[in-house]
Amino acid sequence: VAQLRRWLQRPGNNPDTAVQGSPALLLAARHGSLHSTRVLLESGANPDIADERGRSALMLAAAAGHAALIPPLLAAGADARQRDRNGNHAMGWAAMRGQIEAMAALLDAGTDIDMPATDGATALLLAAGGGQLQALQWLLEHGADVNARLVNSGMTAVHSLIHQKAMTAIELLLNHGADLEARNQAGVTPLMTAIDEQQTAIAMHLLKRG
Repeated sequence: VAQLRRWLQRPGNNPDTAVQGSPALLLAARHGSLHSTRVLLESGANPDIADERGRSALMLAAAAGHAALIPPLLAAGADARQRDRNGNHAMGWAAMRGQIEAMAALLDAGTDIDMPATDGATALLLAAGGGQLQALQWLLEHGADVNARLVNSGMTAVHSLIHQKAMTAIELLLNHGADLEARNQAGVTPLMTAIDEQQTAIAMHLLKRG
């Protein structure tokens, strides 16, 4: 931290100056350095500064599971709704990577658990797509919409999990009220998806649950 303070005092350097090709705050977030993050924010670093992929310090911290960095970033004005170039936000990044503590920190700060990415993907849809079973369970326990859909395809998490042959996760969603009659934009239900993909065991299970 002392070295960082000396670096900030050098002529021409400021909290948003690039270090090793990246703004210092992004490096601190990526590596989980709480003290450096605080020093940079106290020195006036832009909390929403982003890399070439549009990822902010909040997104990088959430994706890496550095939950302790989330409260100071938000307190400094970081926008939890900010999206990267692919349309994803911090809650989505945490869900994709299965970072439950990061999701909890964002939720505790008032972040909408069902806030969609540009394509409509909520944290639950992203956790399902990433095969993050524990994150999926945590999201359901904290009120995430089990029937959220992608904007363009209309796919639900159950549709996605059938593609992955993820029976345990499918059963988890069904136990939390997943709609087996939900149709995607092509009019296909989860059962029809299972049949089309010759997922016999899953199709039989859905028939029993239906």
